[in-house]
Amino acid sequence: MAFPTAPVELKETLATDQFINALTESDIRIRIKQAHPKDLNEAIRLAVELDAYNKAEKQSAVRIASKEQTLDQFRDLLSDLSKKVDSLQKKQYTPKRENKPQQRTCYYCKKPGHFKRNCIKYKRDKERNKESITPKNDKTKPVSHVTSDASVGSINKETGIFVSAEVEGIKVRFLVDTGASLSLLSSESFNKVQTASAQNLSQVNQRILDAGGKALVSKGKGLFNVSIGTIQNTFDMVVADISVEGILGMDFLLKNDCVVDIKNKQLTMQRDKTIPLEFLGSFGCYRVVCSDTTSIPPQSEMIIKGKVCTDNSQTLLQQDSLLEPSESYVKKNDTLVGRSLVTAQEQVPVRILNLSDEPKTVFKGTYIADLNPVYSVIHSNVSTRTSNLELTKDLENLLQRSSTDLDSGQMVAARQFLKEYQHLFAKDNMDLG
Repeated sequence: MAFPTAPVELKETLATDQFINALTESDIRIRIKQAHPKDLNEAIRLAVELDAYNKAEKQSAVRIASKEQTLDQFRDLLSDLSKKVDSLQKKQYTPKRENKPQQRTCYYCKKPGHFKRNCIKYKRDKERNKESITPKNDKTKPVSHVTSDASVGSINKETGIFVSAEVEGIKVRFLVDTGASLSLLSSESFNKVQTASAQNLSQVNQRILDAGGKALVSKGKGLFNVSIGTIQNTFDMVVADISVEGILGMDFLLKNDCVVDIKNKQLTMQRDKTIPLEFLGSFGCYRVVCSDTTSIPPQSEMIIKGKVCTDNSQTLLQQDSLLEPSESYVKKNDTLVGRSLVTAQEQVPVRILNLSDEPKTVFKGTYIADLNPVYSVIHSNVSTRTSNLELTKDLENLLQRSSTDLDSGQMVAARQFLKEYQHLFAKDNMDLG
């Protein structure tokens, strides 16, 4: 739903309009609109009364039932209709609760019947990844950069402070991580280095954990020629499966007397040599403000221009991002901001709905939304409706009445159109369409 925070009064008004528009008899529909019902129950009561009156007028035979019996039947009908409407509203606004016990499914092997902690495949793979287990005191936690499954709100794989270097003549971009104990080289970068210069790896006698506590798959440890700017050095690095090209940990930073100057974006090595640093990726979310003062008509929706607020030192990556409403703006104003998927850039479109009966002015610079990076968009598999369904009797009559001035081609197109959208029409008096 684009406006999940819509008030109950708005939902009641929409339900009343939907009920009136779904009535098949135009006379009843016009009379109910003229009565201006306040809520859905009043509209239902008027519809039942008018329907009963029309049926009484059309009936030619004399009723045998008494007036009391008719009144009882009317009350039963009204009670039954009210129960069905209440049931329909509960189904629409209340999530279904499954009382059936859920089947246990392992999130590792995706097989039913057990959990991950009891999964044989998980235990086998975990033991296989352990090349050598050392005492707990020797565990090393070198990486603060986590590789996670792509999803809305996941950690950016390219966010951090980077420095450009060369390993055996191959250009590698290292993440400068003061929370990492060891320096790492990715398997992908090692394959490039291996192609240019043969390297032999020795066994790693430590269990390397990432920031989430998971063991990294390491291929071994090697001695590499590393060049950063004009500084050339020979250094030991562990080759492991990581999401960045490489990580400079505390072992490298301490050995080379490194000082990370974030303000000036530079890395000082060996006390007097400076190397420029790069800030890549998006750090957190961004504020979105109104670009120009805009007036929104009452009971209307508009798409306005929003400006993404960034620092001069930050580079906004053009990637899929989720635009979400600002809670403070929604609370102070009788408006709704639609949640939408946009491409991050200097200006983004923002959907605003004015629920009041008066125009609303959004002034320039007003904080209206937040922009969060998205790293995976899951497209739902929506099944298309079949066009082979036959038209209902009412739609067939509608087509015949409307096709007097249509040729054969237009007739086929009109029939196809009604087939595609016939689910929007009410089938009977109980169907809302």
